[in-house]
Amino acid sequence: MSGTVTAFSAVLLAAIVWSLTPVLIKIGASNVSAIAFNGLRAFSALTLLLPLSLVVNGGVYVDPTPSALIVIVLSALVGLVVGDVAYVKAIQLAGVSKAVIIGYTYIFVSQVLAFILLNEGVGIGTVMGSILAIIGIVLVVGGTQEFGYSHELRGLLAAGISSLAWGLGSVVNRVALLYSDPVSLALIRIAIQGATLTILDFDGLRSAMTNKRAVLTAFITGILTYGIGATLFLYSL
Repeated sequence: MSGTVTAFSAVLLAAIVWSLTPVLIKIGASNVSAIAFNGLRAFSALTLLLPLSLVVNGGVYVDPTPSALIVIVLSALVGLVVGDVAYVKAIQLAGVSKAVIIGYTYIFVSQVLAFILLNEGVGIGTVMGSILAIIGIVLVVGGTQEFGYSHELRGLLAAGISSLAWGLGSVVNRVALLYSDPVSLALIRIAIQGATLTILDFDGLRSAMTNKRAVLTAFITGILTYGIGATLFLYSL
């Protein structure tokens, strides 16, 4: 029971931390690319995760087998690179409220995928939640004023991509935790994210580093989202 309560507390705290960041992301990412902004956030989070890993574990623990490394890299690329870049893009194009509503349906996507891929049970709460999530998405999309390739619709599509990527990423994270601990896994994933985004948009990242507002908000949201929130979420799994 105590383990369940602790896991619930961890995921609740993670949700609270994550709820503090969307508006800051909207402000900070307004004049920089989503890839560059997330790169700044990743490197900011490393300033917390590196010393935290040293204090908690005395270093970084990971199973060095090829299968373990593949799973961990996949969890970083799917959840952090694809999911988080799509989420920032959704905030830029569709606004905070719509991006959050659609993006956070990943909770139900994750549970459905866990049932399919990991053979985990699905309760009535999951079914009802998924139905409500679908209704919410329909209402959000139905309220869009423009059609075709408008900014808003592209933003909603990006939010949908973030939901799918986060949902799949959550399932992969559960497997990745078989090969590492939450703090080490958080650190490794963020390092992979930062390196990947630097390769994808080095010029954009270098330009973003001259934008004081982007750097400040990226630092704050990076620490909150990745340094604290993601670590708590991994612990809850």
